[in-house]
Amino acid sequence: MTDEEAILKTESAGYAAIQAADADLLRQILARDFVATTSEGATLHRDEWIAAVTAAARHGISLRPHTPVVTVGEGRAIVHRDVSVESPLGLRRISYVTVYELRDGQWTIVLNSSRAIPPPIAE
Repeated sequence: MTDEEAILKTESAGYAAIQAADADLLRQILARDFVATTSEGATLHRDEWIAAVTAAARHGISLRPHTPVVTVGEGRAIVHRDVSVESPLGLRRISYVTVYELRDGQWTIVLNSSRAIPPPIAE
């Protein structure tokens, strides 16, 4: 398996874990020093982020990831992906940048940053 394939497998497992509100699997995928910046600008550490996303999943959030762009370098990789997020509040699109590091032979997520993509302006 190539590095890119391993990273995309981890990405898929992560999205599945979020949908299933599987905090245990997320703890396996995320580094202990994981940090996320939310689309609202908040900084969350691993357990805070896991609590937030699993709570959202339990309240009916649905994720539809779009095709990612993966850049792999020396022991690090960056994945850029847009995700359609459907919730009781409606549908929105969020852009994610996820940083992976190769630690002990495993690609693990160390950083995630998200930004809401504004809806198109009607003419």
